[in-house]
Amino acid sequence: MSQWHTEWVDEVDSTQSYARARLADLGTPAPLWGVVAAHQRAGRGRYQRTWADDAGTSLLTSLLVVTDSAGLPWVSARAGLALARSLATAPGRGDEGEISVKWPNDVLIDARKVAGILSEHVDVAGGMHRVLVGIGVNIGTVPAHAPAEAGAVPAAWFPGDARAQLLDAVRTELTELLAESPTTTRAAYLDALAGIGSPARASLADGTTVRGHIAGITETAALILDTEAGRVTVTAADLALTPKECETA
Repeated sequence: MSQWHTEWVDEVDSTQSYARARLADLGTPAPLWGVVAAHQRAGRGRYQRTWADDAGTSLLTSLLVVTDSAGLPWVSARAGLALARSLATAPGRGDEGEISVKWPNDVLIDARKVAGILSEHVDVAGGMHRVLVGIGVNIGTVPAHAPAEAGAVPAAWFPGDARAQLLDAVRTELTELLAESPTTTRAAYLDALAGIGSPARASLADGTTVRGHIAGITETAALILDTEAGRVTVTAADLALTPKECETA
């Protein structure tokens, strides 16, 4: 595997914003490039949400991913799967904790969200797309301002420097996934997907809601829901899985 080039910084507004600015300064950095911060003043999640962290314990990173057009729809899903695999093989885990991925890329331990992923397209040249993948992982503790349903990766899973160990594992897994075909990734992702056959509510960007049961994902990583009106494909949405969440308007 090629060597990743990593910048470690103390405090930034967000690793995504910092990384985007660095890309402008660097021009064309190594394809396997990233930044890790000890703390974010204004961490960002999907749909303009904020991301809280505990300074020095959470893993806060943005990785530069280069992919072709066929792999572009799979970047977020592959990042989520890479993180889930890294947690599943954590050296101190044992049999503790059920790990899954909530579509498209939230990573859960025992149904509690321990990590979020934000993918942002940078540019395309020569048919290759550059994407910044921001990853935030709660380690050891749940940040004070995190949502009530949030969880954390047990610190004992990564004895020593948990952030560095988890970062290395994620980058290794992500590099391997980026080399796979979408078909191969899809099969592995389905094995990790939370809620197959269960009720779900997808809140779309236009304010509409789709309710149904999760049937799977398409060849381009879109969610498939079986609804009362028939099968529906969702390409982007905020997904709720628990019965309580699904009943809430």
